[in-house]
Amino acid sequence: MRGDSWHTALLAAAALALGLAVAAVVTRPLEATMPVYLELAEALRQGPLAESFEPLGYPWLISVVPARSPLVAVTALHLACFCGLVIMVLAESLRHLRRASGWARPAIVLLAAAVFLSPYGLANLTRVNDNGINTALVLLLYLVVRHRAASRALTALGGGALRG
Repeated sequence: MRGDSWHTALLAAAALALGLAVAAVVTRPLEATMPVYLELAEALRQGPLAESFEPLGYPWLISVVPARSPLVAVTALHLACFCGLVIMVLAESLRHLRRASGWARPAIVLLAAAVFLSPYGLANLTRVNDNGINTALVLLLYLVVRHRAASRALTALGGGALRG
């Protein structure tokens, strides 16, 4: 089954998405749509905040990325999450593609390609907002929860992490 055209099309869509993602972060300037996140990330690099009413999850992730500036950290974080999203969707799609037949095979490829090549997902690679990482983190949580070995405690921990 590895040599079939749907398998090849799925791999090509994933490769195209990764190529477009790299091209986007190299050619497009970073849009500071939420500049407060950059300010909080820079403050967190200096040490813990005394108090803040802002959600700190996304700025904290930016602050822990080893990069020379928060702008580079945002780009690296978003690109890593996008690559993770593509890998997770590709793995799940390949798993389903092996078992599918008939009309389900092109449907799997088209749905995966829609995720890979979403203009909104690609545009968020160069925007300072948490949308660039949310989809990958929610999919990761889903995959962990769906796995039979996932405990209720792990599921609750993952849900709590996404809420924070």
